[in-house]
Amino acid sequence: MTQRSFDLTIDPAVAYRIAELAREFTAEDYGPQPDDDERESDPVQYDEAELDEDVNAGPVDPVHAELTGVIEALDIDELRDLLALIWLGRGDFDGRWDAARRQARETESLHLISYLEQTPLADEYLSQALDQLGYPAEEYGQQ
Repeated sequence: MTQRSFDLTIDPAVAYRIAELAREFTAEDYGPQPDDDERESDPVQYDEAELDEDVNAGPVDPVHAELTGVIEALDIDELRDLLALIWLGRGDFDGRWDAARRQARETESLHLISYLEQTPLADEYLSQALDQLGYPAEEYGQQ
């Protein structure tokens, strides 16, 4: 086990899971969706759940649903550490965890689900920051 000079409020395994989900989410194809006529003409291509979905609601993305669920389950301190990890991994604080964490704690509005959706490399930033802070991916079943 790696020696660390401090602990995160967010479980590193959860942060790595968020990184994995963010990677899957950004890799998904969000091109034009087939309309109902196309679905009905070729039902073999679409599963029953997709055929039964509410047309106005659109398809339910299981990756996005899990990502949202994991983030919504975090408390405020865990959310702030998650934000600080993204910033640290992006290089915003020159490796100074205390400064990144302080800035995240001063952030009033935390909309991390949208932030992750709008930050294409968030998964890499999270992984890099965790590794930099002494939480290597290998210890948490990541590659």
